[in-house]
Amino acid sequence: MYLKKVELCGFKSFADRITLNFEPGITAIIGPNGCGKSNISDAIRWCLGEQRAKSMRSSQMQEVIFGGTQTRATTGMAEASLTFDNSQNVLPIDYSEVTVTRRLFRSGESEYFINKTQCRLKDIKDMFLDTGIGYDGYSIIEQGKVDFLTTAKPEDRRELFEEAAGVAKYKVRREETLRRLEKIDADMGRLSDSLVIHKQQITALDIQAKKAKQYKKFQEELAKYEVAALVQQISYGNAELDRLKKDLDPKIKDFEENNTASAQIDAQIQDMRVTLDEKNEVYVRVNQELGEIKAQIGVCDQIIQHSQSRETEIRAEQERLLSELEINREKVAQYEQQLKTLNTDDGSLAVETENLEKAYKEAQSRYDEIKAKLSAAQTRETEIRIRISELESEKESQVNLKAELSETKIHLDAQSQSLERIIARLQSEIEPTNLEIANIEASLSQASNSIGSLQSKQEEISKSVSENELKLNALENTLSQDKESLASTQSRIETLKEFDQQDPIRSSIRAVLNLGAARGPISSLIDADPSKSELIAAALGEKLNYLVCETSDKAEKAISFLEENGLSRLSFIVSEKIPQAQSLQALGLPSGSTELIKYLNYSPSDENIIKYICSGSIVAGNKVYSNVIVSGGGKSSFEKPVLIEDQVKKLEENAIAIKNKIALAQAEIEKISDLNISLKLQKEALGFEVVKIKTQIESKTAQIEEKRNDIRNTVDEINKHKEEINSQSGELSSHNDKISAFDQKLAEIEEEENKLYEEIKNAQNTIISVRKEEEAAAPVMMDARSAWDKKATELENKQKGQQYILDNITNIKQQIEYAVNKTAQDEAKLSELLTTQETETVKIQQLYEQQAQKDGEIQLFLGDRENLQNEIDEKTASWHELRSRVDALKNEVDSMQVDLKNFEYQKNNLEARLVETYGKSYEEVKAEYDGVEVNHEEIAKIKRKMEALGPVNQAAQEEYETLEQRYNFLVTQQQDLLKAKDDLHEVIKKINASTVENFKKTFDVVRANFKELYRKLFGGGEADLMLTDENNLLESGVDIFAQPPGKKLQNISLYSGGEKALTAVALLFAFFMVKPSPFCILDEVDAPLDDANIGRYIAMIKEFSAKTQFMVVTHNKRTMEMADILYGVTMEEHGVSKIISVRMNKQENVNGEEEDTTR
Repeated sequence: MYLKKVELCGFKSFADRITLNFEPGITAIIGPNGCGKSNISDAIRWCLGEQRAKSMRSSQMQEVIFGGTQTRATTGMAEASLTFDNSQNVLPIDYSEVTVTRRLFRSGESEYFINKTQCRLKDIKDMFLDTGIGYDGYSIIEQGKVDFLTTAKPEDRRELFEEAAGVAKYKVRREETLRRLEKIDADMGRLSDSLVIHKQQITALDIQAKKAKQYKKFQEELAKYEVAALVQQISYGNAELDRLKKDLDPKIKDFEENNTASAQIDAQIQDMRVTLDEKNEVYVRVNQELGEIKAQIGVCDQIIQHSQSRETEIRAEQERLLSELEINREKVAQYEQQLKTLNTDDGSLAVETENLEKAYKEAQSRYDEIKAKLSAAQTRETEIRIRISELESEKESQVNLKAELSETKIHLDAQSQSLERIIARLQSEIEPTNLEIANIEASLSQASNSIGSLQSKQEEISKSVSENELKLNALENTLSQDKESLASTQSRIETLKEFDQQDPIRSSIRAVLNLGAARGPISSLIDADPSKSELIAAALGEKLNYLVCETSDKAEKAISFLEENGLSRLSFIVSEKIPQAQSLQALGLPSGSTELIKYLNYSPSDENIIKYICSGSIVAGNKVYSNVIVSGGGKSSFEKPVLIEDQVKKLEENAIAIKNKIALAQAEIEKISDLNISLKLQKEALGFEVVKIKTQIESKTAQIEEKRNDIRNTVDEINKHKEEINSQSGELSSHNDKISAFDQKLAEIEEEENKLYEEIKNAQNTIISVRKEEEAAAPVMMDARSAWDKKATELENKQKGQQYILDNITNIKQQIEYAVNKTAQDEAKLSELLTTQETETVKIQQLYEQQAQKDGEIQLFLGDRENLQNEIDEKTASWHELRSRVDALKNEVDSMQVDLKNFEYQKNNLEARLVETYGKSYEEVKAEYDGVEVNHEEIAKIKRKMEALGPVNQAAQEEYETLEQRYNFLVTQQQDLLKAKDDLHEVIKKINASTVENFKKTFDVVRANFKELYRKLFGGGEADLMLTDENNLLESGVDIFAQPPGKKLQNISLYSGGEKALTAVALLFAFFMVKPSPFCILDEVDAPLDDANIGRYIAMIKEFSAKTQFMVVTHNKRTMEMADILYGVTMEEHGVSKIISVRMNKQENVNGEEEDTTR
């Protein structure tokens, strides 16, 4: 197996994705300082799982992500991939090529992959176990690792030996096993706690189960009476339901008949209203048609007036044209006469040429002015006629718009009248509905007052019940406490008596007392405050069991009796031999101390005995001083009870007092319980009445809400119609304004047209006048021109004069032709206008006839509509009367239905209570309990017994069984855990044995190899490896001892860097001789070596390169020369590393030495 490829992207200075391909043999990585060479070895260790940021030469792991430069942005991820050749199946995975990938994101998240399949870091570590490959193994010797190999603690150096020995996997398994043991110990602790708790719970549940059994017995007795009571109440409810149903059916039938009649009348009213609406629509349509007829009449009238106006204009124009025609014909005759004159007059005019020329120019100037004036007048006439045409179009448009608005106004008037009638009808319906609401609200107010009174009574009862329950709770708590106190007291008495019976000393004391040899123990002679019992017991101790004898003989007799019967050893006080009490020895007693005897109560006859027993005992706080002895401290701890007789006597007195108190409390509880039962029955009856009234209130409230909704809907409809009327009023006002504006606009147009027609007349008169001036000026100009031309050149002037006259003749003839044509056109227009006037006059007559017909239809419709409205009003009055009767019947039906629902509610409630409480239906128990007498006193008595039991856990038996099963299960689990713990201890023993065996074997081999390689690298000297603790091979560290040639043995930390490096290389290759690593990275290990040592270093690497692939980071040229492949790391761009590869082809020269050629 060997490393085939390394891929980096975004790792440290490798911003871009780079790939380094490796082959078996030696690869050198070179480059200047700071270019990123060591980042390659860092990447390999990081990909193999290095988690320490410090090992990556960083303060935090995110710093391995490319951090950017001045020209490059940072990357969001660092990625490194290692590809291994696994053709020999060294790695435990079925792939001939294995790629391990690690990614780190700036968020801190890491991802690990094996052949692009995501995995855990643990999976990668497990895969490389015992292969010699790892981030902390001997396969990677980075900068600083040399010092670690030579100067590390022996315990740290041991890890390399474990890696070489292949026991790393055993170490991992042992750690996992130890963690599992810790988990088992924690589980055992929790299990033990659970067992203790479960045992306590089982004991408590046993008592609760017995209590639940007694409670169940009482429940069965109570059920008989309660079921009988429920059956009687349900039977009464069924009878009432039958009666109500019988009375309700006729009422419902009467209500439905009247309601149906009311609905029929309402339907008739609605049909009539639909008919009325249809008639209103017809009225609106006829009104619209009438408006259209009036509008058409107005349009026809406008057309006739316009036609007459045009007729007047055309006739005036014809007169003008005829006048112009006569004038032009006269001009033609004059021009023809002049032409004849010119043809005959050939005299000399040369003398007058200059005068004639001047006269001609003056005449021509005058003629041009007249022509310009004529052109301006004609242009103005054309403009006026165009404006008149525009006004005619606008006038026609305004007339059409006015007609449309008139039609809309008529339609809106009709709609407003219809809406006002609808509003009047709706308003007439509101008042009766308000009266109905007032009547219902009055009944509601009465019902609310009733329910308020009932609820007040309920509250008073609830208050009394709550107060009684509080009293009951207090009494029950007191009773429970008293019972617990009584049980505790009785238990304490039994415990004391049991101890008194079972304790051998107490048995011996009773035997002696029965013999009559002694009066009794000291504890029976004294009485004390219970708070001082422990203090007295601490002070007197065993003296409390001393027996009092009158004489020594009795004491001897008692002792003999004890010896003969094998009883316990006892101490006796002989009262006749008691000396006088001695005084207390001086011990520096504190102030406020008290003699012990003052805390005791005793008979005067026993005073001498008690004083003797308490002689010299002083009490100060919790301390007891007795002669030369002082006792005190924390809590007292007595294995046996003391002052038994006194305790039993007081406890029995206390038990009697508690029993009396319990009897009184039980009597009071029984009394209050009876009162509560009576109050609850009263409250239940009031509750039924409240439910009945509430049901009525809900029904009445629903009726009111329905009526109010009707009113709201009616008011909304009225407001809606009013809004429509207001809107229509606004539209009508707007239409009136618009019509007025149209009338005003039409008047303005008429006025403007009149003015324009007047201007046309003036323009025409101007044209006629100017044309006359033109006609007068033209001959003068032509004469002057003719005379001038004639005088200028005779023939030419004559010819030109003739041509001029001919042109004028032609021009005038064209004017004559235009006047003739125009006259013919005007005649045609006149004929057309007369035809239009006749047509429109006939049309107006027809429209007037249609208008009269529509007016008749409208009058007829108004009469029908009034009759139909009267009929609707009569039907509406009849409907209101019938509706009042329907509402009255509905109120009766609702009231009866409320009663029916109330009884059904009570019946269903009782039946549900019967099913829920006793699991039986009414039909199942009816026959059995129908005649059973209900004894309420017996019910109350049973309930008191049940309440006296206090809180009862009904599921105690089931819980007890479940808990017992759980307890047994936990016991089984505990046994399983104990067995698993034993198994794990066996596993650890086996792991330890294998670890010790492999470690010792590997250590011996590495030790021998190290000695040999050290001498080989140093050319002599001595070196050795020693265990720090040979008796503990599992944890023993490894020490290095080295003595280079010619030096004395000393601490390796005092050697030079080169000596340390060679020592580390010797140790490294000693490991390789035992277990070669598939590849090895040496990061500038040769830096401290001189030329001589470099040679030995290179030779050693070449020797081992046959089995191990080497990647060497170096600056040394000789080290570079031995490499098969050179990778150069450069930093062309500041902060970004790049790779340049060179393959070394080695050939032998003629001397048998290798030469390198690169490609």
